[in-house]
Amino acid sequence: MNQSNGILKVTIVEARKLKDKYKDTTTKDDAYVELYLDKDYKQRTTTIKDSNYPIWNESFILYVFFNTFIFVFLFFI
Repeated sequence: MNQSNGILKVTIVEARKLKDKYKDTTTKDDAYVELYLDKDYKQRTTTIKDSNYPIWNESFILYVFFNTFIFVFLFFI
């Protein structure tokens, strides 16, 4: 049976009210988002520094196959 494939466009717009990693109200964290199809195919936004309300407005094209799982992770460091 042939797998159907397609293109998925994902736009990461923003995050809101990120909690400070160290509970320090004087500093803000750096944030980025990673999109995974598998361990070998990863895309990542730019890192937004010193913001608990980061705005990316970045789009990604992902090539997907039938029954593909997509993982999206938000990191703030």
